Order: sequence, then structure tokens, then C-alpha cells
Amino acid sequence: MGLLVIEPSVMVSFGRLKPTGVIGRLSRTLAHCLIACAFAGWVTDAGAAGFLLADGVFTNIDVPGASLTFPTDINDAGQIVGYFDDNTGAHHGYLQDNGQLTTIEFPGASGTFPFGINNAGHIVGFYLSNDGAQVSHGFVYIGGAYRSIDVPGASSTSALDINSADRIVGVYTTANYAPHGYLDVDGTFTNIDVPNAQSGYASAINDAGHIVGNFSDENGGHGFQDVNGTFTIHDVPDGRFIQPLDINNAGQIVGTFSDAKGDHGYLELNGTFSTIDLPNSDITFVYGINNAGTMVGYARSIAALPIPEPHLLAFVIVGLLTLQLAWRRKFLRHRGHE
Repeated sequence: MGLLVIEPSVMVSFGRLKPTGVIGRLSRTLAHCLIACAFAGWVTDAGAAGFLLADGVFTNIDVPGASLTFPTDINDAGQIVGYFDDNTGAHHGYLQDNGQLTTIEFPGASGTFPFGINNAGHIVGFYLSNDGAQVSHGFVYIGGAYRSIDVPGASSTSALDINSADRIVGVYTTANYAPHGYLDVDGTFTNIDVPNAQSGYASAINDAGHIVGNFSDENGGHGFQDVNGTFTIHDVPDGRFIQPLDINNAGQIVGTFSDAKGDHGYLELNGTFSTIDLPNSDITFVYGINNAGTMVGYARSIAALPIPEPHLLAFVIVGLLTLQLAWRRKFLRHRGHE
């Protein structure tokens, strides 16, 4: 184990929102998606690892035999969910509970990606269809049973978090490739879109119903918090592509942002922003935080990467959904000519 390096030197700057269209940036998003999808085949060294952060100390999280492990969330009981890649590059979900690992596999899926777990142990995420089109569908896993989540009329859907009331947030894409955030309350879906934004997603929800997420414009990515329909936008000074990825009941927000030095994790509370960089790592993503302030994430060094690093998780998620839609259209066109 090693010590966590936290630099409380960056304050959140709240500014006026001036969002515009982002569809023109799809090529960049798709590139990030391609990197993420092939990441397991390119990065297999010991310098890449999932981690647990507790009381300023981090511990590696590695699924035995996996080429890559991504922990994505942790609840108050210390149960951790995430996904891993095996030595063939296949993607599998997992639950870690008191040192015991359980594989999370949506039946018939070509890949399963858990992203959220609540204190009851209910798990949400997304899976990829196994029909050649690789379409993303959200899922919830409760008591050993899986249920698909699909926003009506959406081309693809991912579930990213679930609170104690089983309210679910995530992202879906439309036929014109635009991603939107959503809130699912007992099967009733509500859009979570920053006013005037054309693209975005909702990444996490706490028990008070406060939602965090991201939207993008021509200047980059911006984080937001939605409290009862009132949106607060925050950007990191000298930073880019801020991605809030989780929020606990105390209002602590964790995520990632990018600057000239690389990609960093962060912890934010009441406008105070602390950078989280793990020792000897150039890339740090903080994906989840529980009510005790324990975090999970992923870190690695750029030095071993044979290609540019994946920028940020949010662009991977949105890029994956967008690319799946493109694959789906190509697949259907191909079948139409058979």
C-alpha cells in the first residue's frame, strides 16, 4: 500500500452556462470509445490497477486472472462492483463482498458492465447485445434476477447509478446520436438535460435525489449538479472535461478532470475542490464514493501505454453508446442487402 496524494489547491469556479451543439465532436468521442473497447488488449502491465481509497491510503483491487480491473462503485457495507477483462479481452461484471468475488453476467450478453450499487446491494449497469449489433441496454440486478432497462424510443440505454429508493439514473442515445441523461422512477422516465444543452448524461444520484452528470459544448466538458431541477454548473480552473461520477449523501462529489499534466481524480464539497493523484500514476479516475468517504477508482502510468490514454470515462460511455448506434445502423443496412 502507499499514501494517497491529495492536493487541495483547486477551487471550483461557478460560471454562466453557454452550451451549444456537440454533435460535431463525435469523431473524437468515437476515438475514445475505440480506445476503451480495445484497452484490455493494449494494457496488461502491473502498472494499471483498480484501487480502494480509505483514510488516505489506497489498496489495489485486481480480479484474479484478469488483464484489467475497473471498480466503479462502493456502498456503505463495502460491497464493490465493477467490471474486468479476461485474457481474451471479454468484459465481465463482478461484485466483491468481504473478499469474495461473484461474476455479474447478464444472460446472453456479449459483455456486462456494472456501474452502481446501493446499500441494499441492488446493482445497475449496462450490457451489450450478442446479435452482432452490440447494442447497449441498461439493467438492474436485484435478488439474483436481472431486468433490462430501455428508455422508450431510445437507440441504446445505460444505467449508471441507483440510490436507496431504487431511483436510477443513466444515459440514452437517440436516432440522431445525441446522448441524454435520464431518471427512472419505477419505470417512469424523465429527461435530465442541462437547459439549452444538446448532449449530456446523468452519472449518479444520492438518497436526497441530487443528481450529478456532465454536458459538453465546443469548449469541452462541464460538470453539473441537479437539485430538484435547479442546475449548478462547475468548471475547474485551468482544467478541461470535468466528469462528476458519483455523489454521496453528504454531498461529496468525486470524478475526473483533465489538464496539461494529464487526467486526475477529484473530490469536491461545497465548492472546495481537491485533486487526487495516486503516487507514480499519470492517470487517476475516481468512480465511486460511499457515505464514509471511501472511494474506488482506477489508476495507471502513461509511460507503458503504446497509444494515447482514454481521456475520461464519460466520453467512453457516450462514445460507446454512439458507436453502438452506428454499428447497429451498419448492421441493419447490411442485413437489408442480404
